[in-house]
Amino acid sequence: ISYTVNNPDTKGEIVGNELTKDINDVYINLLDEDVKNTYHLIVNKIDDTKPVFYEINNDNIKKDNKLMQILIIIIYVFINCFLVRVLFHKKRIQ
Repeated sequence: ISYTVNNPDTKGEIVGNELTKDINDVYINLLDEDVKNTYHLIVNKIDDTKPVFYEINNDNIKKDNKLMQILIIIIYVFINCFLVRVLFHKKRIQ
């Protein structure tokens, strides 16, 4: 694991970068003047047969996005119809 800081005045240190166990604790310590920030990462080792990254099929994402857009439009129309009915409903006079 590597870490790059954008500020040249900030000193960075990585502790526990060996990653030899199944569950590894890695600490990134950043020291800028008198301010110290520590980031704690828990890195799990996985079986080599499982991919760390996999390719997502863009066609499925597009279909899901279209379905979600249609659902949002239906909900929006329903809410607006309900509000119009409530706001402009005439009370019956007996």
